[in-house]
Amino acid sequence: IIVIDDNSPDKTFEIVNSSYSYNDNILSFIRKEDRGFAKSILYGIHKSKGEYIIVMDSDGTHEPKEILNLYHIGQKYDLVSASRFCSGGKMTSRNHYLISFFYNLVLRIVLNTQVQDNLGGFYIIRRKKLLELPLESIFRGYGDYYFRLLAYVKDKGLSIVEIPAEYVLRKAGKSKSNWLK
Repeated sequence: IIVIDDNSPDKTFEIVNSSYSYNDNILSFIRKEDRGFAKSILYGIHKSKGEYIIVMDSDGTHEPKEILNLYHIGQKYDLVSASRFCSGGKMTSRNHYLISFFYNLVLRIVLNTQVQDNLGGFYIIRRKKLLELPLESIFRGYGDYYFRLLAYVKDKGLSIVEIPAEYVLRKAGKSKSNWLK
């Protein structure tokens, strides 16, 4: 498990180090320079060594119980995305669900994609397949990196599948998304 703290004020780095210092399978890093959400994910990708990479937020909106299902389905598909909007998916906050749903609808039209949840960011991908993509072009900005990742995966002819997931209310921190940009 790799935890990347983008120098957030919630002390993620300190909490992980004090809580899991005994466990060599949990690594944490703090990034104080060249910060950014997507750049922090890329940093974690470069630090990873496993055959699969699972990306999820640490704010508690993505349920860890979904990881085994992602991994299981990831044996057959190149990228498996935990989706709020495919059949069976859901979200605890109705207002957030509706805003995200309509934004995703626009994205599906603009990006010409069949992906239901272009904003999710909770997924598994084979490390080898991911490293074949232009990572520096993909992992920049904030959540928009995920649109680019999906587009490059699609253009490369890799398989994408969505599985239903529930996105719960944030347990920590606050969103950095700006819907008005």
